[in-house]
Amino acid sequence: MTDHSSAAPHIQSKLLGLTINLDTLFFSWAVMILILLSAVLFASSLKKQNVGVGQFIFESIHDLWEGQISSQINWNPNTFVSFISSIFTFILIAYWIGLFPWKLGLFYSWWPHLDNGHPWEGSSVTSDLNITAGFAVISTLGYVLAGIASGGFSYIAPYFGLGYHHGKISFNPVGLIEWLDLILRPLTLSLRLFANTFAGEALTVALVKLVPFLLPVLILGFEFCIGILQAFIFSMLTTVYIAIAVSHAPSPEDKHHEGAHATAH
Repeated sequence: MTDHSSAAPHIQSKLLGLTINLDTLFFSWAVMILILLSAVLFASSLKKQNVGVGQFIFESIHDLWEGQISSQINWNPNTFVSFISSIFTFILIAYWIGLFPWKLGLFYSWWPHLDNGHPWEGSSVTSDLNITAGFAVISTLGYVLAGIASGGFSYIAPYFGLGYHHGKISFNPVGLIEWLDLILRPLTLSLRLFANTFAGEALTVALVKLVPFLLPVLILGFEFCIGILQAFIFSMLTTVYIAIAVSHAPSPEDKHHEGAHATAH
């Protein structure tokens, strides 16, 4: 079976009455295994000097998000570095998968074909709305749990039309807005990433068919950079949402000043 909702149709199968995009499933697990194996490999061979390319890349990603997170999140920022950097790394590799020269597989008899007889042309994992929606849900759960961990009942109270300040409960009429936020944020996150991947793949496929020489190479280079940008935007928005969720929690500096003030009295 095929799925024509992307620039390159997915290879599909049925399982328990559900339609599954087999190529998305395969590549998602491949990306996860690649990241985990790379992390284990580089963690066991870390160096302080003369670092290799792999260690340099991992450290650069870690330092990038450590700086971004510490500048925006005032509550236990180091807690979120691994979470955000993992999202960034997965989306980046998942986006780049669609840029591989999958058409070379047409020269092999074992290359998978779709039910319409056409060979599978490959596609990015992020061109599957199921994947982008899943990551949007992960992002939403991340900032909601961060808000609960940092603010407790005062964070979730507005969702029930309540306010909670200094141990006192009051009526808060903006609860509907909080629920709209909870729906619209993951919706826009998933659709933005999906739409940009879809548009990039459609443009690449069209140009490869029209001008199969130098221009597609330039487009692939452009899409390579767009992949970095899309992964950064998704991860950055997740960081901003977490920062908003924990914005009312006291920072370590505030706690230090409060402790010093209490000691003085």
